[in-house]
Amino acid sequence: MWKEKNEAWETVALSFNARTSTLVQRDSMNLKAKYEAIKKSLKKKVAQEKCNLYVTGGGPKITIMYKDWEEKLLAILKLAICGLSSIHDCDDLPQSLAATVMPVSSVQQITDAGVLPVFVVSLPSACEDIEGSNLLIQENPKVVEDSEMQIVSEVSIASGSSVKDTEETLLPINSTTKKWDTWTPTSLRSRKSLVLRKQPRRELSKKEILNGKYDALADERQKLIAFQLTVAKKEMEILCVRAAQEEEINKIKKQKCLREMERAEEEHKINIEILKEQLKKIK
Repeated sequence: MWKEKNEAWETVALSFNARTSTLVQRDSMNLKAKYEAIKKSLKKKVAQEKCNLYVTGGGPKITIMYKDWEEKLLAILKLAICGLSSIHDCDDLPQSLAATVMPVSSVQQITDAGVLPVFVVSLPSACEDIEGSNLLIQENPKVVEDSEMQIVSEVSIASGSSVKDTEETLLPINSTTKKWDTWTPTSLRSRKSLVLRKQPRRELSKKEILNGKYDALADERQKLIAFQLTVAKKEMEILCVRAAQEEEINKIKKQKCLREMERAEEEHKINIEILKEQLKKIK
């Protein structure tokens, strides 16, 4: 097994060195150490995100963004990072374990008939986000008779996609209990509120970011054009007012000139009459 892993790492090293254009070559040991370091950092990041889900100090939700290669590595590792919750001792179990586990008598009857019972359990929400589906657990019970009837189960896990409704019925949302004065231990088994649930992580691509910048630039240009149109309208109004004022001033000046001309004509007529009278007196 280890020999096959070493051969696989040698193949990865050859492919990596063939694709890179740098003069420094990486051997399989360096690449393996780098991969382990990346896995550790990714585990710390996921653990920090889980820890933020249960913070009770108030304030805004802290969203941890993942890079593209981190998303791919997280999809590859899957449960190796999140792990499985214990079905025998865990707070994530349904509220009534007796409702999900069949009694001994019915199990014995079904086992005698040769039919395997199917039980449905739920995983934590963090595992649901990675896996994309719940787990369907099929049990093959073996009945052991002693002082207390016990069931030893051999568990085999198979993926299933139609268990969502059943999980919702097993884990009802306690919408009536909203204050801590009516708190009961069963409240720990209720589903988390929508505020505490993780939102789907999605990073914008370079094309989407560039399109967003172009859209923002187009909006700013549109605002600038609208502002320029408003300024142009105001300037046109001011020019119209100035033209009307100049026209009124020209009318007043014209009337003043006409009056001055009339007065000058009257003065000229008076002066001529005075001169005529003086000539008559001289004669």
